[in-house]
Amino acid sequence: MILEFTVENQVLRLISRNNAVADSSGYLKAHFTFTSDWDNTVKLSQFKRTDSTLYSGTATKIFFNIAIDENGYAIIPWEVLVGDGKFNVNVYGQISGDTVTTITTNSVDVVISESGITDGELPTTPTDQAWEDCYAQIVEKYNQTAALAIQVTNDKTTTEGYKTAAETAKTAAETAKTNAETSATNSATSAGEAATSATNAANSATSASTSASTATTKASEASTSANSASTSAATATTKASEASTSATNAATSETNAKASATSASTSATNASNSATNASNSATAASTSATHASTSETNASTSATNASNSATNSANSATEASTSATNASTSATAAKTSETNASTSETNAATSATNAETSATNAASSAATVQGYADLLGNFTIVNGEICQIVEE
Repeated sequence: MILEFTVENQVLRLISRNNAVADSSGYLKAHFTFTSDWDNTVKLSQFKRTDSTLYSGTATKIFFNIAIDENGYAIIPWEVLVGDGKFNVNVYGQISGDTVTTITTNSVDVVISESGITDGELPTTPTDQAWEDCYAQIVEKYNQTAALAIQVTNDKTTTEGYKTAAETAKTAAETAKTNAETSATNSATSAGEAATSATNAANSATSASTSASTATTKASEASTSANSASTSAATATTKASEASTSATNAATSETNAKASATSASTSATNASNSATNASNSATAASTSATHASTSETNASTSATNASNSATNSANSATEASTSATNASTSATAAKTSETNASTSETNAATSATNAETSATNAASSAATVQGYADLLGNFTIVNGEICQIVEE
């Protein structure tokens, strides 16, 4: 059975209508419902018989101190339930910190009805006092506090590690971003060089084509001039032969001499002119041949330049492609580093929060340990039993 109590601030009230029956053991429980000002306190209930002979050797009434669990329950000790009458109950709690806060309540009497149990059959095993529960909880809380202290140290170390990782990732992101920008610039420069080289190759190819055409024209002119020189030379030879024939005829016929002399003079003049023409034609043929050779050389040079420009264009295009790939790789690395930096910062923040939570839990656990220790200070040994003694 459960006796229901409410604790409002410092006022304790019994709200159950059931009567407690004497001589039970380990059965009757008290349940306490507290207002919020009792939160985080270490709570104990105190029970005593107000109308019996439960006294110490100094005639001091003995209180049985029973810890109230986290759900508000405490088992009523059988010693205060022996025989009909009344027992008295009150509760108190403490919060330990820089200063110790203690909350107390009024006392409430509970009526005990007579049972039908036969004398001599009452339980004889003493009720465990709260100090045993307190001691066990002190040990447990101490271990928890020590573990939390270690956790705080580990969390702080982890937090620093994540912070370092975040800074490293940030640096890597900035470096990768700079590399990406540099690669992008190199890519643009290489692309411009490739375009320029391609233009140079096209211009060189046009120049080579023009030079080759010029060489062909000059060669044709040289051939024509050579043919003209050959024709003029043949004409000169013919005219010289005619002059010789005319001179012979001049000696034979006087009449014909004058005409032949005139004809010979004309033929000689023509021969001289033809010889001059032949010389000029030969010179022109030589000049045209020189021009043709020069044009062929120019054509070969232009062709070489065109080939070199084409090679340069291909190399520049390759460099542009490589720079573009490097830019993409660097951009990806920058993005990855930024993600890593963000993740590390998140982990650092989480670890910092965990460290703060662990520190808070450690402080709370330490306060609980102190609270139990303070409560234990109210206990003493009476007739070989651990009890809290209250002088009246």
